[in-house]
Amino acid sequence: MTVKANEKKDALRLFTSHGLDFQDTGSREVTSDCPFCEKEGKFYVSKSRGQYHCKVCGEKGNGYTFLSKLAEKCESATTEKQYKEFGKDRGISPIILKREHLGYDSETKRWLLPVWNGTDNVSNIMTYNPALEKGKTRSTANCSRHLYRAPEIAPTGPIYICEGEWDALALLSLIDKAGVTTASVVAVPGAETFKKEWVAYFKNREVILLYDNDGSGQDGKLKVIDILKDEAKSVSSVHWATTFPEKYDIRDFVSEYGSRKGTWKRLQQMILAEEG
Repeated sequence: MTVKANEKKDALRLFTSHGLDFQDTGSREVTSDCPFCEKEGKFYVSKSRGQYHCKVCGEKGNGYTFLSKLAEKCESATTEKQYKEFGKDRGISPIILKREHLGYDSETKRWLLPVWNGTDNVSNIMTYNPALEKGKTRSTANCSRHLYRAPEIAPTGPIYICEGEWDALALLSLIDKAGVTTASVVAVPGAETFKKEWVAYFKNREVILLYDNDGSGQDGKLKVIDILKDEAKSVSSVHWATTFPEKYDIRDFVSEYGSRKGTWKRLQQMILAEEG
């Protein structure tokens, strides 16, 4: 019997959100084809705990182990051509896509953006379907949304906060081409989200907000300014001129002006200090 969406235990949703189709045999475990060795019906997952093991290839672990292994598998299978084509579509350097460990899942036809939260294992995978999502990424079921690239924050230098993963990757493309070596780049999952536990990353640091040129982006920016004004060393933000269209963002900026030193200089000229 196939386990339907409304019948699944919560522990299974992490796996089914990445395309696994489980059979319920009435025991404490469900079975599926192994996503790693592809043997039919040999992948067992505990209904209550989410622990898995394959009786053929021996892969085993919990949900986060599964996400890490899946991300590694898809990254290693992604071709140079796929990186180049996807980079062109998204306006992001294929070098950055590879460096940030994105990979294409041929089974679900989605790109995977792994997210770490200070551990060796992936703590979430953001997925993107080029044919359906129009830029929107989706979180893996049962996983928390984290500050994207938080473990990559350097101990010194400015920290740029982008609105969304694509903006962060576009900014990294610009930083790489412009030869900037002192900047850290992170991304919030959306303009409306800034968790209290993230404040610690920005204490006594120079913070630059690169939020979108729309109402939600500007409201989100003001919220973060209020949160960080007494915690960060300084808070600045990009001020979009009236010549930029509504909803314009950093990815649009990098796509329009290119990844070069002149574009980086132009961006810096648009960044102004905030008084809070």
